[in-house]
Amino acid sequence: MLVVLLTVPALAKKEAMLVHTDPSGAYVYMVVHGKPASQNNPAQAFAPADYKLPPGDLLGPADSGPLVTRDLPAEQTETTLILLHKYCQPEVIRVDLKAWRSGGGNALPQGGGAYKLHYLNRTAAWRDFMARRGPLLLLLGLTATGLAFTVPTYLDRLRQREEAARAAARKASLLTGLVVPSANQDPLIGTLLDNYRILQLIGLGGMARVYRAVPDETLDEKQAVAIKIMNAEMGNNPELVHRFNFERKVYEELNHPHIVKVVISGEQSGHYYMVMELIRGQSLRAEINQEGIPPKKMLRLMKPIFEAVHYAHQKGVVHRDLKPENVMQTQDGQIKVMDFGLARATDASKVTATGTVLGTPAYMSPEQINNLPHPASDQYSLGVMCWEMLTGRRPFEDENPVTLIVKHLSEPVPSLARLRPDLEKFAKVLERMLAKKPEERYRDLDLALKALEHLV
Repeated sequence: MLVVLLTVPALAKKEAMLVHTDPSGAYVYMVVHGKPASQNNPAQAFAPADYKLPPGDLLGPADSGPLVTRDLPAEQTETTLILLHKYCQPEVIRVDLKAWRSGGGNALPQGGGAYKLHYLNRTAAWRDFMARRGPLLLLLGLTATGLAFTVPTYLDRLRQREEAARAAARKASLLTGLVVPSANQDPLIGTLLDNYRILQLIGLGGMARVYRAVPDETLDEKQAVAIKIMNAEMGNNPELVHRFNFERKVYEELNHPHIVKVVISGEQSGHYYMVMELIRGQSLRAEINQEGIPPKKMLRLMKPIFEAVHYAHQKGVVHRDLKPENVMQTQDGQIKVMDFGLARATDASKVTATGTVLGTPAYMSPEQINNLPHPASDQYSLGVMCWEMLTGRRPFEDENPVTLIVKHLSEPVPSLARLRPDLEKFAKVLERMLAKKPEERYRDLDLALKALEHLV
């Protein structure tokens, strides 16, 4: 757009013209007749390289408002304008000043329409387009690229949140079906300990409780474990905490196919715990009946126990509480020894000395009663278990635990031959395992087991 302002000096006028071009961005150059040619014409920069401009003045860019010409004599009736564009062919315009002035000035004869310019070639057209629209296209491209990366990421996050919400809902629903509430509304049921979700109370003792739990990530029953947690009221007793921690360390040192494995142990929020393999089955107590069981079956059940406890002895560990309840038989017949070092202080059938729980009186050796445990003490307990399995009863029995302890300390082992003549051949082996003095028993459980195997 070109505008020429009018001023009236003596014999000349400044004309104001409006010039429009398509494409925009052209410069308006007025040819001045009689003006000497300049070797450094500033307008030449706006013209194609091979186009030589005649002498004249650069009025300014079109489409920018009124462009003011040089002083034109009043008697001049015509002028020549050249439209210059870097990428277009120059356009020469002959302006009839008389007709233009009579029309009121301002817009050139095209009536304000744009003068059509022609690109030098396709490349020039593309370069002009990029010069004018390139920054906008770049901005749009960057925006589109950003959106291309951002929108999918945002949508992915939305999908992930939705999937997480659905997974949480499914997990909550599944957990509701898995949790088995306890009769006393145990506050640990349904809570998270370590990485395990506690589902059910499956065992209760004076010192600890045992729960069934599953990994919180999968809630898979096939990965269920047993978690033994020390009773909260015991946590304030340093001696009991020490005993529980001792049991944890014992399990960490023992790795035997017939000893229950501990996965992990520790303390969380005041709860001392052990995560152990879950034994699906029943204790050895279920195999004992009043008539007794055949010797071959007794040996089949007891042999893994002898091997496991002998292995523990080689590691310097004495069980001290061997009894049928502390031995589990899995659904496929595997034998697992449990409760190494476990002490239960609140059981009436237990006895203490100097504040330390020693074991179960019905299976306790004389030296253990005197608080002098020995590896041979476990042999004594296993002897009681073998006797009970074969006969259906224990060698020493009494409802009064104190009387029972006295029998273990002072009474001789009852005659197995008199009680069960058919088991007479086992009498010497069991009597030796049940000897009052540890040194009178077999040197170790391996020898005791060989003696039983020889008889069977």
